[in-house]
Amino acid sequence: MANQSQADGSREPKGSGLAGLAVLLGMLTGFAGLVLAVMMWFKEDPGDTAYFLIAAALAFGLLANAMLRK
Repeated sequence: MANQSQADGSREPKGSGLAGLAVLLGMLTGFAGLVLAVMMWFKEDPGDTAYFLIAAALAFGLLANAMLRK
């Protein structure tokens, strides 16, 4: 009775909740990087904007790689 998903024949992968959390946090990191890049462009040194753009590109790139992989 403790593990009813196997008894019911559920075919949902075991780590689907963790994968959803990883996608959500990856998107949050990407959008936060874009917002912070714009803020740094207008308020501080424009040279520091590149760090936030790199973080956003890495986050979105890893998400796209994971979603488009077969």
